[in-house]
Parts: sequence; C-alpha cells; structure tokens
Amino acid sequence: MIVFNDVSLSINRKLILSDISISIPDNCKTVIIGKSGCGKTVLMKTLEGLYRCQSGEIIIDNEYVDFNKSHKRNAVFNKIAMVFQNAALLDSFTVFQNIALPLYEKNEKTESEIKDIVKEILSFLNLDEISDLYPAELSGGMRKRIGLARALVTNPKYLILDEPTTGLDPFTSKEVMSFLKLVINERNVVPVTITHDPYCINELGDFVIMMDNGRVIFSGHKAELERHIKKHVLEFYNSFFLQS
Repeated sequence: MIVFNDVSLSINRKLILSDISISIPDNCKTVIIGKSGCGKTVLMKTLEGLYRCQSGEIIIDNEYVDFNKSHKRNAVFNKIAMVFQNAALLDSFTVFQNIALPLYEKNEKTESEIKDIVKEILSFLNLDEISDLYPAELSGGMRKRIGLARALVTNPKYLILDEPTTGLDPFTSKEVMSFLKLVINERNVVPVTITHDPYCINELGDFVIMMDNGRVIFSGHKAELERHIKKHVLEFYNSFFLQS
C-alpha cells in the first residue's frame, strides 16, 4: 500500500499539492482523475523521487521514504516504475537500448543478464521484430508500448501510468489497453493510472482518486461515487464516468 500523509509541495513558490492524505490500496486498480494542472502527475512523480515534498510523509509497504538517505530512498523507489505520457524515449537509442537503460543505470546485472531480461520483455509484448529500430521510426502506440516495456524490466510492484491512451486513435487505444491488461494480469503489478479517458477509467478503475486544485476531493471505490452527494464530486462523476 502507498500512503501519503499531509503531503504538500510548492514549485517556484506556487502551491501544487496541498495537505494530500490518501492511501492507494494493493488489491485494486486505481485511477487518478481531475482537471489539467490539478496536481495528478506531480503527485505521482513524488513517488519516483522526481519531486521532493516540502512537508508530510510517504509510506510504501509500511516503509517510510526517507528523502535524506539515498540508499533507503532508492530501496523503496525500486518498487515503482512510471510510464510517462510521451514515453520519454531517447531518440539516439534503439528500442533495445531504451528498454535496457534502467538496468544499466542500476548497475546490478551482468551484460548477459540484461540482454536476457530485455529479450524476455520484448517477446512478452510482441516487440521482438523492432528491437533495432529507433523511436522516430515508431508510431505513437508503439512508443507507448516501448515505454511500458522499459518500466517492466526492473520488475516493479507498482506501475504508474500517465495518460496511457492520450493522443491515440480509438483502435490504437484499445490495442494499448489490451497490453496493459496483459501486464497487470500476468506480471501481478498494481496499476495506478492518471487519465482523462472514460474508456481507460472504466477499464482500469476500481478505486478512484479525484483531485482539484492540488487537493483530493474524493477517494474510494466506484460504487461509493453514486452515494457521494457533494456537487463538485457529482460533476466529476458525470463528466468522466457517464461518457461513452
């Protein structure tokens, strides 16, 4: 379980996260929704160590994340991998090299072990035939799959998905979603998805976190939404969940 206790964060003196206190369960597929700029992605980037909260605490699997002790911080962060919205691939690296990069950065595997791990991931996601291509030669949907493959090489427990279907046509969205479901079911990862896509919400959302202006306005199971009477929560429900 991932727990945020009173987490606040300012960037360039602007408050982005304000007293966030939520728990992300292990036994659910969690989605985080809210208007653009409300702090969804920044909240998840704190789990990757890309931002450091000014106050509050983060606890992952009952282990407090100590930002001041790199060895303890890294041990916890190793449980988490993030698939960025634009895939964040290195254009000068081949598909194989992009996927292998996290393993080279950790410097814990031999060259032979790295090759075996990457080949297994390529095969799992049906990417064998493009391992020598470069990102510029790939479609948007394929780039998303490469980003997903790179996240999986470290065998994370938690998989953070930042807008996994944004910018894709309906056919490609369904294709990417099928691979995400395969990963969740076969790799036993806990997905946490940032999304605006109703299709993505319906497919990957059991537990819902709603954010607005840097605050959490609702967290709970989908079934609880219909019983939640606050006007702004119902507006979110109508705008996201009743679309088809």
